Order: sequence, then structure tokens, then C-alpha cells
Amino acid sequence: MIEVTLLIAWNTFPGNRPHVAGSIRKPIGQEMAVLGENGIIQEAGSTGDVCFRGSNVTKGYKNHHEANKSASEFRWLQTGDLGYTGSEGYLHLVSRIKEINRGGGKISPIEVDACLVSHPEIAQAVAFGVPDDKYGEEINCAIIANEGATIDEE
Repeated sequence: MIEVTLLIAWNTFPGNRPHVAGSIRKPIGQEMAVLGENGIIQEAGSTGDVCFRGSNVTKGYKNHHEANKSASEFRWLQTGDLGYTGSEGYLHLVSRIKEINRGGGKISPIEVDACLVSHPEIAQAVAFGVPDDKYGEEINCAIIANEGATIDEE
């Protein structure tokens, strides 16, 4: 999430605090909520839009008035990530709400991510849309290669 500074949540290593596999723990330094379509905070286990607010959360997007209106509709920054909180209050990310619209065709970033990380030399991947004059959006990807990988940009 680029909408917040440096750190929003983390999961501890096993030790004197519980480690919850598949989660990114509780927020640090800001409020977090999972909102339903109506802007109501969802109960633990219910999936919705992951939202944040606090002093380290951006107030908006430069020159993107529609995104600002949408992101702040319920007085929370709506990240566009789909997730839920477990009963322990830890955040679990499921997917992204918005698909990439390339020339009218919808592309699921989560499916592209899964395809990329299925490659034995790729440790992590994220697909995202960028503005494109011809197609509306074009797909870009960023990866982290496994140690010793021989893949390159091409």
C-alpha cells in the first residue's frame, strides 16, 4: 500500500507474541477497518474493503479528484484491497477489488501475481495497472527474484 508511510502492520516472529500465519498482524500507528459496500465496519471474519485513517495516511492523490472522492467517501482511505480481520484482530488480505481494465478487457492482478510466483525463480510478485493513452490501462509487474535466480528484465 503506497497510501501510508513506511509501516502499517507487521506479523511477529514466533516468540512471546503470537504469530498468525497468513496475516499481516494489527495496524501500527493508525486505525484500520474492513468496510462493507455501505461503509459499515464489518465484523471479524467478514470480507470487505481494507481501509485506514491516521496521521501517516495520505490525505489524497495528486491530480486525481475522482480517486480522492472515492477513497474518502466514508472518512477512511479505501485501499482497494479486499480482506478481513480474524477474531484476534489481525488483518488478512484476500485480493484486490479493482481489476485492471486494458482496452475493455478485465485482468485480475491477483491471477497475474499467482502465475508469476509459480515460476521457480520468482519469490514475490505484484501486478498493477498504469495509465495508458491507447488502452486506458496497461499492466505492469514488479518481482523479487529468489536468491541465485538468473532471470532478467527481458
